[in-house]
Amino acid sequence: MGAYPEILRRFKDETAEHEMTVAHDDGLYRHLTFRHTGRYYPGYYWFDLITVPGALIVQGDGHGFIFKRGTDMFEFFRGPVGRINPGYWQQKVVSGKESIRSYSEDVFRARVIEEFRDACAGGVPRGTGRALREEILDNDYAELHYEEGARNAVAAFEHNGFEFYDFAEWDLTDFDWWFLWSCHAIVWGIAYYDTKTRPTVPDPAPAKPRPKVRPEPRVVVETPRPSRQLPAMVGGRRVVDVHLPEPVDEVERLAGA
Repeated sequence: MGAYPEILRRFKDETAEHEMTVAHDDGLYRHLTFRHTGRYYPGYYWFDLITVPGALIVQGDGHGFIFKRGTDMFEFFRGPVGRINPGYWQQKVVSGKESIRSYSEDVFRARVIEEFRDACAGGVPRGTGRALREEILDNDYAELHYEEGARNAVAAFEHNGFEFYDFAEWDLTDFDWWFLWSCHAIVWGIAYYDTKTRPTVPDPAPAKPRPKVRPEPRVVVETPRPSRQLPAMVGGRRVVDVHLPEPVDEVERLAGA
């Protein structure tokens, strides 16, 4: 799977001078160490791959994880360098589960935009999108880089009666970068072991541009009684579709809503 190209790019840069040392190699019992061999920072992003029958341990400069699946875990993980399957592999983690996922600012921003887009279908006060951008998305003081700051920003947001609900239940996590990095390390390390030469990490595919999709906001105008001149009737209310000009991206759309 080619998701998270920024992690693959980071892994490629941070292991460019890594070399493998075989500490132990006896059938299913293996201990491989991968370390930076440059003049400076010899312990730079080092990691070990350790296997016993039925388990693989990856440990090093960050969190450690133990995976259990088949007798030879190298067979389970062996595949093309640069391709990982974190969604499936996380199910095989028996130790280190608390480090698999962490708060993601990208997930938070996407959730705020999604909730606002859904609200637009029922009508939102004029200027809500601009207020959302100024008070949360583009606010340097909102401290969105950590979860408490992000949730506080959403809790404090209010514009002409519009506010967010049930935000305490939002899942704002994504795979932690070190878990993804470790998944790449496992595949790369196995390939190194198989070939005895440093594998080439492919360049990640360019990130797909954010789709230019916007909702069609609806402004609800109260009317005292039905009229044949009204384009649509919902009870005693007239519903008018308001078509906005196509925005450059999602954030600029918010500014004009």
